[in-house]
Amino acid sequence: MRFEKSRARCTLALLFAVFALPARAGDDYDPYRIPREQFRAEVSRVALRPLRLPDGTPDAERVRVELEGLIAAELEKRGYTVVPSQAFADIWRRFATDLGGVYDPISGMPDAQRYVLAQQHTVRQLERTQNVDAVLSASIALDAMPAYIGFWSWEAAGTPIRWQGKDLPSAMNQQPQRVEGPYLRVLIHDNAQVLLYDAQIALAWSRAYVGGGYEEVPATELYGKRERNQETVAKLLGPLVDRKAAAARD
Repeated sequence: MRFEKSRARCTLALLFAVFALPARAGDDYDPYRIPREQFRAEVSRVALRPLRLPDGTPDAERVRVELEGLIAAELEKRGYTVVPSQAFADIWRRFATDLGGVYDPISGMPDAQRYVLAQQHTVRQLERTQNVDAVLSASIALDAMPAYIGFWSWEAAGTPIRWQGKDLPSAMNQQPQRVEGPYLRVLIHDNAQVLLYDAQIALAWSRAYVGGGYEEVPATELYGKRERNQETVAKLLGPLVDRKAAAARD
């Protein structure tokens, strides 16, 4: 029993550590953790896990539904069958209730062993009832991001940094001391919890510190640009094997 508890704690720590890894960006980054052809051979049906958002996100349900919909659409465009996140949530909730709860009602922290049991049970049930090959976990986390000089202004996450109602001029004496914003991350695990794909991209800048003050994008506007959200998801999943194109070539 002591060994099982220790193994559960380690597994839980690894799960959380994966979400806490630093941002990755750049055209030369390879998101695959297995060979592409192996991914193509093994993955065709993907279950979505409910997208995780920072605590206090305004209109969180709308944001979650929109981003999950964009992720599902991008997967389907590439020939994958997608099982919506509600299936994962329903199975998880029922089993967590049977366990007497997964999270401590006072601290809000998960019980390591129960968390792992709920995760394993949910994936097994999805494999048995939906024939899924893998589970996609998406999350948004706020972190520091690089600022760089654009043509006319300082930029971050592909957009000009605003300062006092105007674009921040691209002069070295105007350089932001720090820029923060949300990163969208996607992890794909197989049914044995082996990591297959890991990609992360900055969605937008949310706060820029300049000269002792800061400029902040209103939280209600941060996730409200559907076209930008769509472009971000397309870049994030762009390296995925296109099963439709591959099948046509075969």
